[in-house]
Amino acid sequence: MKRRIPKTCERCQQTFICGLFGCWCGDMPVTDQQYGEIVERYHECLCPACLSDLSGHPIPANVLKLSSPLIDQ
Repeated sequence: MKRRIPKTCERCQQTFICGLFGCWCGDMPVTDQQYGEIVERYHECLCPACLSDLSGHPIPANVLKLSSPLIDQ
């Protein structure tokens, strides 16, 4: 059973689902440099839209499904 926790994005305040250690965020195309800048600025998780905005890459389709609080998996 995968654990899923509802969270609020620190940057935009949108609700999303965190998958803990098997989270969707590992599938987001964020470089090491971008990751370093993100963790310096934010202390909590960010939603897919904010990670997409900060990385400059679109949100992968599987991430949309896994992070949606409206989809019961």
